[in-house]
Amino acid sequence: MSRPTVLRVAALAVAVTFLAATARAQLRLTRPVPWTPDSVVKSILTGSSAQLTPNPPIDPSIPRIWLTRAERSLWTQTSDYEEMMRYCRSLEAGSHWVKLEIIGKSGQGRDLPMLILSKDRAFTPDAARALGKPVILIQNGIHAGEIEGKDASLMLMRDMAALHKYDALLDSVTLLVLPTFSVDAAERRSHWNRINQNGPDEMGWRHTPVGLNLNRDYTKLDAPEMRACKLDGRELPLCDQVGRLGNRQDFGHCGPLSSISRAGQRSWRARPRPGARRLPAPAPSSPRRAERSR
Repeated sequence: MSRPTVLRVAALAVAVTFLAATARAQLRLTRPVPWTPDSVVKSILTGSSAQLTPNPPIDPSIPRIWLTRAERSLWTQTSDYEEMMRYCRSLEAGSHWVKLEIIGKSGQGRDLPMLILSKDRAFTPDAARALGKPVILIQNGIHAGEIEGKDASLMLMRDMAALHKYDALLDSVTLLVLPTFSVDAAERRSHWNRINQNGPDEMGWRHTPVGLNLNRDYTKLDAPEMRACKLDGRELPLCDQVGRLGNRQDFGHCGPLSSISRAGQRSWRARPRPGARRLPAPAPSSPRRAERSR
């Protein structure tokens, strides 16, 4: 074989090798990555949301005894039921403005805690009504997998009542906080309950152990938790806020106030104060509607 022929064959072999390597590289780039639960979690933890809103730093001025589980774990964990109850009792012991009430029992017999915050120590419905200040109810963990509101509320109550950082917020309101409403579902903890969420490492379940969705039980009152939230018929004027963040458990990506963001259904009916002006009922727009309204 002549020298030119050898050179041509060698050049052709190099070209074929280069084209084959390029084709394999393109194939690797376009071939979908095999799906696994871990790959979904990794994509959420390192995705654009996490890059745009990184975990906030822990305030070094807060004594360690007052740090929540979320803060001590750098936003990767949430407290279980027993730790939450200890923290609630610590808040009551650490401030004269806090009262811990047990409003009932869950389906599995756990106490349902409610924390009352009042600078005037208006810890009963009659006292709060006589005070005349608006009463705000913050309800967290009605879906126990969406639990960031619990930690945000514990931090907010600590900052207001124990550390007095935002205590001016209590000058004009009485605050009621249900740290976790669906306490039984919160104890059904697993790393795999909601794999599409950015934390915590373990979270609770959406439904109660008997399959009830508490967020669909405001009128039926099938669940003992929802019946307990009625407080045996005691009524207060209130604004009800539900602490949840949809299906995005962005633990480090929300502050103490931003996660308590959605107005929920009224779990107690407001009793009008004496002398309060009632708004007239809207006139029916058609005779048929008027007939229905009777």
